[in-house]
Amino acid sequence: MKIEERDFEVSIPTADGEAIAELVPIRIPMEWDEELQEWLMTEAGLKQVEETKARYMGLMLPGEIKALREKLRLTQKEISDVLQIGEKTWSPWETGRMRPSRSMNLLLRALDDGKITVDYLKALAQPRVSWRADAHYMSFNLDTLFDQASAVSGSTGHAAAEVEEQLEEAVAA
Repeated sequence: MKIEERDFEVSIPTADGEAIAELVPIRIPMEWDEELQEWLMTEAGLKQVEETKARYMGLMLPGEIKALREKLRLTQKEISDVLQIGEKTWSPWETGRMRPSRSMNLLLRALDDGKITVDYLKALAQPRVSWRADAHYMSFNLDTLFDQASAVSGSTGHAAAEVEEQLEEAVAA
């Protein structure tokens, strides 16, 4: 088995992935395959190519992703919950089997740079207001709402007056 450093051009895709933005020359270890009579990329060479692509695309490397999680003192499950992704999505990013999207990478960079916090992301995951707090912003005709509520509940007479009173209280709250 013959291995040597050889020149290789890494294709850096455009943001939309439709074309090549740049060709980056690097030297990587390649192995000569006697049967095929050609040079093949080694595992180490493939890793160099992937890291070069990630670096030129501005993506965090697997080690940086793991270091971010550790810096935040979160488990893989906890960081997954904070980012609202599946735990099985996060794990391959740390191991290098997959890369985060460019948009997720922006979020990770902002988190790493301290521009946003875990507490902020947790707060975003919570509903901003309850339906009752938003009721005064809604515009509707109480008579129409009352008629619809009466029709649904089959309310008539005294029961209908109770429904109307409850609706008015809810809107006033």
